[in-house]
Amino acid sequence: MANILIICSDQAQIDICCFALANHHEISAQDHLLNTEHAHLIILHAALIEVDQQLMMKFIEDTQCNVLIIGQQWPEDKQVDAVLRSASGYFDMSESAVLLQKAVERILVGDIWLQRALIPQVIKSVSRHKPQHTNEEQHQAQALLDTLSKREKDVAAMIASGKSNKRIANQLNISERTVKAHLTSIFRKLNVADRLHLAVFIKECS
Repeated sequence: MANILIICSDQAQIDICCFALANHHEISAQDHLLNTEHAHLIILHAALIEVDQQLMMKFIEDTQCNVLIIGQQWPEDKQVDAVLRSASGYFDMSESAVLLQKAVERILVGDIWLQRALIPQVIKSVSRHKPQHTNEEQHQAQALLDTLSKREKDVAAMIASGKSNKRIANQLNISERTVKAHLTSIFRKLNVADRLHLAVFIKECS
């Protein structure tokens, strides 16, 4: 079980999170940023960010903990900005409790939870602000890419284009379990942490 801390002043939203997650994790809730050091994941309500955006974004940037922002119809540009500032993603509370549980599980294993349509924006912003690679770094990156099998390269390219595991499985006529196995191998070979960093790696090598 992971220790999940909900930072929110809306009891209804806290109740929804507890309903979705309490059977799988240790849950606590508060309405402030103190005493967060023991959490494995912080669920932060977007309404608190709107109250003091500078303070909350600095907290997201500085904390060593994964942060999932929750809200309702929070603007897409703010979702992208939050991920660029090290948030682990955004979950819209209009979605089901089952999907919230899935989002939390994905983040706890190092993934990012964000609308797939926004991933290209994040990749573009990350790539734009990263320093230019030297020729040696380019060669090293290409050498790592060359360690992938043809099928792993296919999967990596599809991830970089924003495709889901299910869609990749359908296109390649393999199971989702096999896609996940390929991803585990790809992450290890390329030394990347998650789908987003894999997508950035592929973009920079192209």
